[in-house]
Order: sequence, then structure tokens, then C-alpha cells
Amino acid sequence: VKQLFKKHVWDNWAAVHAMRDESEGTLSSRPLIVYTTAAVSLTYLHYYGQADFFAKTFAKYFERSPYINLYGQLFWSGSCLVGYVLVPCLIIALLPGERIRDYGLSIKGFFHHLWIYCILFAGVFPFVFLSSFTNRFLSVYPFYHLSWRSGVEFLIFETGYLLQFFALEFFFRGFLLFGVIRYVGAYSIPAMILPYCMIHFKAKPFPETLAAIVAGLVLGTLSLRTRSIWPGVLIHCSVALSMDLLSMMHKGWFAKW
Repeated sequence: VKQLFKKHVWDNWAAVHAMRDESEGTLSSRPLIVYTTAAVSLTYLHYYGQADFFAKTFAKYFERSPYINLYGQLFWSGSCLVGYVLVPCLIIALLPGERIRDYGLSIKGFFHHLWIYCILFAGVFPFVFLSSFTNRFLSVYPFYHLSWRSGVEFLIFETGYLLQFFALEFFFRGFLLFGVIRYVGAYSIPAMILPYCMIHFKAKPFPETLAAIVAGLVLGTLSLRTRSIWPGVLIHCSVALSMDLLSMMHKGWFAKW
């Protein structure tokens, strides 16, 4: 384990850290801009981007609609796209010499690193499968508890849900890493892990929140190694979709369609 950690994590961190740009001296405004933007986005999402905010503020306009809960979930997904993607992209566009595609959006070499995704998913899936038999798991997933009503509703919800994971990966493994890596080097990974862990506090069970720390470490290192967020997007979407499908299978929801 020690040798694997050194080869696949520590050595990558050391290589990244050695590439720091120290030409501007010891102080740069770029980390301040990136971290302040992140703080604003996270604050906006916490107070105004959740499904319960939609329920308190807009539900009265849809009180007769049978899809009000679905609208709340889509509101949350849309808010994530605003806070995690749109706001950072606006800041990137304003920064001189920065290109949005350089923040992990390149697909160059994606298939070359596909084997890493397969190994990670194979390692995670057995734990997801075993957890799917617990009451806590079944009470949480899928987040849209009315998915049993129709396959169309489920597909609409999952589309927004999976787009939220793209937004999540762009923010944490793109913006928060590539935006500061030239200035703080490999320390950008542990700095990213802290807020990533904290966003799980409200809705996730304790074991999954702890697992987010490990996931942040692995996905952050993977993003820097591949220079892309797409392996992380694929892993997150695959795990999330398998969790929802397993939960629905145990509940017998497919038979109701």
C-alpha cells in the first residue's frame, strides 16, 4: 500500500508541486480571487440553491402540480450549474491569459486513462452494493422519492442529477485545482478536500461523508494526473446511477412502471 501510494499519489503531487510558478514572487492575487469566488458560490448554494429553498419560496406557485418535488430537484441541479460552473467561468473569462478549457475540460488522453476509471469503479461498487441493503441507504436514494411513478420522471430527474455531478467536478476538480496550482502547487488538493467534505454534511450519512475525504484525494490526484475532470465525472455519475438503480430495485419500483 505504501509503495502504491508513493507511486500513484505522492510522486504525482511532487511533480505538480515542482511546477509552481514563482516568477511573481511570494504573493499573487490569483488564489485570493479563486478562493473568494469559491466561498461566494458555496454560500449562494447553501442559502439559495437547495430544494428546500425552492419549496419555501416558489412552491406556492406550483401547489396544484403533481411534479412540484421534481421541480425542486431540478431547481437544485440548475443552481449547481450556476454556482459551480457559470460563476467560476465568468471569473475565468475575466482573468487575463486564462482559458476555460484549460480548467480540466479537455478530453485529450481521456481514453488512455480509462483503465483508471474501471479500477476505481470496480473497487467502489462492492461497497455500494452491500450498502444498498441497509435501511439508511434505502431511505436516502434516489433523492427524488417519487421516481416510482414513471420512467419519464426518473429520466428527467437523473438527467439533472448527473449534470449536477459535472458541475461538482468542474468546481472542485477543475476550478479549485487548476485555478491555483501554479501558485500553491500540490497543496491545492488538500485545500479542495475541506469544502468538498463539508458539502456532504447536510444530506449524506456519516460513512459517506468520511468517504468523500478519500474520494476528494483520489479524484483530485486523478484530475491533476490526467489534466481532465472527465474521469471524475464518469466515476461520480456511474456510482450515483448505480446507487439509485440498486435502491429502486430493492424497493420494487421498476415493477410499478
